[in-house]
Amino acid sequence: MKKIITLAGLVWIFAHSAMADQLPVFLEYHRKITPEKNTDVNRSLAVCPIGVYYDSITRKIETVGDEYVEAEIFLYDADGTIIEHSSSINTEFTVSASGAYIILTQGNGWYAEGKIEVD
Repeated sequence: MKKIITLAGLVWIFAHSAMADQLPVFLEYHRKITPEKNTDVNRSLAVCPIGVYYDSITRKIETVGDEYVEAEIFLYDADGTIIEHSSSINTEFTVSASGAYIILTQGNGWYAEGKIEVD
């Protein structure tokens, strides 16, 4: 029984350390509001429909979302110069240089942006 518990513990430790290099990126989510269309207050939670993750070993930025979400992904450097663009929500960008990067996701009626520091 001790061997099974030890083996399960080792599997858990290796699985946990393998996922530790992929860090989630915090996105600020904003809705585009047109005042002439809607004057009611919407108190629902603002939930971003995508997730962005940065892998420090492979230096890849991955965006993940449901297939029904239509959005464009833009990757900018710290100076505001566009580096890459994708019209698909599920995509990967590889960054080669160190520094700060801004990822912008634009959908119909919303946008989200986040900042990534690459070593």
